[in-house]
Amino acid sequence: MNFTLPALLVVLISTPGILLYVTFQRRRFNDLFKPASITSTIFIGLLLSLLLHPMWLFLAGFFGYTVRFDVLLRLISPVGSSTALDHAINIAASNLAPVLLYTFTLYIASILLGFHLFTGVRRFKLDHKYEFLRVLNDWYYLFSGEDFLRAHKDDIASPKRLPDGTFVHAIVDQASIAYIYTGVLRDYSLDQAGQLRSIILAVSRRRRLIDDPPPTNRPTCTTGPTGTNESRYYNIPVDYLTIRSEHIKTLSVSYFWLELASDEDDEQLTECDTKKEESP
Repeated sequence: MNFTLPALLVVLISTPGILLYVTFQRRRFNDLFKPASITSTIFIGLLLSLLLHPMWLFLAGFFGYTVRFDVLLRLISPVGSSTALDHAINIAASNLAPVLLYTFTLYIASILLGFHLFTGVRRFKLDHKYEFLRVLNDWYYLFSGEDFLRAHKDDIASPKRLPDGTFVHAIVDQASIAYIYTGVLRDYSLDQAGQLRSIILAVSRRRRLIDDPPPTNRPTCTTGPTGTNESRYYNIPVDYLTIRSEHIKTLSVSYFWLELASDEDDEQLTECDTKKEESP
C-alpha cells in the first residue's frame, strides 16, 4: 500500500505530459510512425508535466482553490506513519470533486494542446527546420516528397509544392531472378519498430532487371506511370499489388506533378529526375 499509492500518483502526475506528447506524435499519421520506447515516452511526458502542472496550479489558485502541497507530498512519500497517511487520504477524499476537476480538465487541455501544437508545427513547417519536431515516421517524409522539397528548397528549377503522387521502383528476387516492380504508391504500413512492412501499388508493372537499358539510352523524363512507352514492362492485371518488405532488395521512389501542357492537351503525368533510393 505504501509503495502502490505513490507509484499511482506519479503516473497520474505524469499523464498530462504523456497525453500531450502522444497526441502531438499521432495527430495525423495514426499508427504510421515509429513509436518511441516506453521509457523515453514516460521521461518526456514527465518533463512536459513539470511545465503543465505549474500553469494549472496557477489557474486553480486564480479561481479560488487552495492546493495542499503538504497533503500531496505525504501521499507521494512512501515513508512515514500510517496515521499521517490516513489523515492525508481523508483530506483528499473530502475534496474529491476539485481533485477530479483539476485532473480531467488538465488531461483534456493536454490533448487539445497536442493537437494545436502539431497543427502549428505542420502549418509553419517547423519540422522541416528542427529535427526534434519531426514526427517519428521517416517513411512519411520520403513517400510524401516533403524531404525532397526541403532538400531542394533553394533550387529555382524545382517544384515548390508537394508531388501529386509517388512512383515506386522495387527490386524483388523471385526464383533467383531479379525483377523490378513499379507502380504508383497507394499506401504503406510499418511494423512496431517503425520499419517498412509492406507497400501497396496501383498501376503496377514489372520487368526483369537484366533488361535494364544501357545508361546512355535511359531517358531523363518519362510521360505516364513509370514510362508507359517502355515495352520491356508488362502490366500486372490487378487493381492493387502488395509487396512485403522482406522480399524487397532495393526500393527507390520518384515523384510526379500533374501538369497541363496547353489548353488543348490532356492532363499528363510528368516524372523528371527526382529519384531517391532507400533500403527497407
